[in-house]
Amino acid sequence: MTASGLEGLSGIVAVVPGLPVISLLIGVQVVNGLLLPINLFFIWRLSRNEELMGERRNRGVLDLLAAATVFLTSGLSLALVAITILGL
Repeated sequence: MTASGLEGLSGIVAVVPGLPVISLLIGVQVVNGLLLPINLFFIWRLSRNEELMGERRNRGVLDLLAAATVFLTSGLSLALVAITILGL
């Protein structure tokens, strides 16, 4: 779907009478929180790929820092999703 199509769909959803907009926005953010760890993991893997990145690929300490960032951010994102779903 194109950007214009998504904008049009968003506009239609926003004017539906009786739709709880705040709950919808929270639901969208929960989905984003679930997808973030997957995206980060694959971006991290791509940054380590020698065929793709050549001499600029992540190695050594930088790779360990990137891995720690991916896992910490993913853990925090999943914790926020769990807190939101459980209502804590």
